[in-house]
Amino acid sequence: EKEEPRRRPAAVTARIGPPILTSRPGDSISDRARWAADMKNGLIYGRNNFDLVRLLAATQVMITHFADHLGISDNPFIAALRYFPGVPIFFFVSGFLISASWMRHPSLSGYARNRILRIYPALWGAFTVTALAIMALAPEMLSRHLGQAALWAIAQTTILQMWNPGFLRGFGIGVVNGSLWTIPVELSFYCAVPLIWRAGK
Repeated sequence: EKEEPRRRPAAVTARIGPPILTSRPGDSISDRARWAADMKNGLIYGRNNFDLVRLLAATQVMITHFADHLGISDNPFIAALRYFPGVPIFFFVSGFLISASWMRHPSLSGYARNRILRIYPALWGAFTVTALAIMALAPEMLSRHLGQAALWAIAQTTILQMWNPGFLRGFGIGVVNGSLWTIPVELSFYCAVPLIWRAGK
C-alpha cells in the first residue's frame, strides 16, 4: 500500500505561496510595516515591470524632444510615439512607488529622509555640471547677471526648477535643464502621500 504524501503544514504553505494582500494595512506602525513586507514580496516588488515601463517612457521623452529640437517632429514614427506619453506615465508609476516608500518607512522622518536622498544628490550633481558648462562656454553671460544667476542657482537646487531667467534665453536652446520642471511636481507627490494616507484613516 502506497504511503500518502505528507502534507505541508498550513504555515509553511502560506509562506511558499503568493502573499495575500489586503486592501490596506492597519493603523499601527507594525501593521503597516508587515503589510509593506507583503507588498515587497508580491505586487510592488519583483513581480512587476515598472523599471521597463520607466525605461520606455524615458526613451519616448528623449526621442520626441530630439525630434522637436531638430525640426523633424512631423515624422510618422515620431507622431506614433506621441500616443505613448512618457511624462504622464512617469507620474502614474510614481504613485505606486511613492506609496510603497511610505509603507516601507511609515515614520515621517524616515520617509522624508529617503525622499530627499532620492531627489537632491542627483539634482545637485546635475546642476553642478550645468553651471560648469555655462561658466566654460558663456562666462560673460554669468558675469553680467550675477544677481539673477545667484537666484537661479538657489531655484535650481531647491524647489523652483521651472524658473528660467531671461539672461539664459541666449544659451543653448533657451531653456537650461527644462525637463527639471517635473521635480516640483514629484515633490508635491511626496508631500501628498502621507496627508492622503492619514486623511483616509
